Amino acid sequence: MRTNLNILICPLEWGRGHSARMIPLALSLTDMGHTVIIGTGKENRVFFQTETPDIRCIDFPGFKPRYSAILPQYLMILAGIPRLLYNMFAEHYRLKKIIGDNNIDMVISDNRFGLWNRKVKTVYVTHQIRIPFPKAFRFLEFTGIFLHSLVIRRYDYCLIPDLPGELNLTGRLTHGMKLPANAIFAGILSRFP
Repeated sequence: MRTNLNILICPLEWGRGHSARMIPLALSLTDMGHTVIIGTGKENRVFFQTETPDIRCIDFPGFKPRYSAILPQYLMILAGIPRLLYNMFAEHYRLKKIIGDNNIDMVISDNRFGLWNRKVKTVYVTHQIRIPFPKAFRFLEFTGIFLHSLVIRRYDYCLIPDLPGELNLTGRLTHGMKLPANAIFAGILSRFP
């Protein structure tokens, strides 16, 4: 395997948190001699161009969930599943062209479900394997864990930006359950030393 890789990093378009935690990873990979490309939508592109001006950004927007002032967020997520699935498969097929056009060796997806590919190494970054439900519906969480694990298994690796054991940040989102076989606690991922 080459030591200088072309790495595509694609954060979820759900606020700045996913984008912000990819910055130290992108900078670290660049410092190691790799060529990093950020795949993102318009809103996050300005953020990346400001924070990492030496890293090229390409247009590759991801799924943006909808919010409601009336309905609880978990109901909005459930109602948005058909749109989420459509976006997952659409970005999966678009990724094939991006890989070819940019000679990509590795894809790092921050919670974007459709960015697996068998021709290159793929990494899925997530801080939650379990999608929490309100107490009355908590018995359904195993379904979400199972479905999320099906997505995660398509990737070569799943990195959880947290620590294993009692002292952790994510709590029950990633602890207290059987993790997918490719999941690894990667330590705290932060822009602060």
